[in-house]
Amino acid sequence: MFATGSWVVRAITNPAYSLDCAPERLGNNKWSPQVTIYHDEKERTFKRALFARALAFETPQEAADAARALGERWLAENERQ
Repeated sequence: MFATGSWVVRAITNPAYSLDCAPERLGNNKWSPQVTIYHDEKERTFKRALFARALAFETPQEAADAARALGERWLAENERQ
């Protein structure tokens, strides 16, 4: 899904939130999923940060896709529309 450019996307699970899916660089040219969730209706206030450092991907795009999945799942389990 991610190619280049901004890592910030609107959440599909709950459109009141945005997900900053910027991956974290690990050693050995690997990337880890990292997502920061913001509540847009409250002046983009910080809601939650999730990291999956146990997962490593070859490209930042793969890690960003995994980060988005983590964020969407967290929203589905914790935030109702």
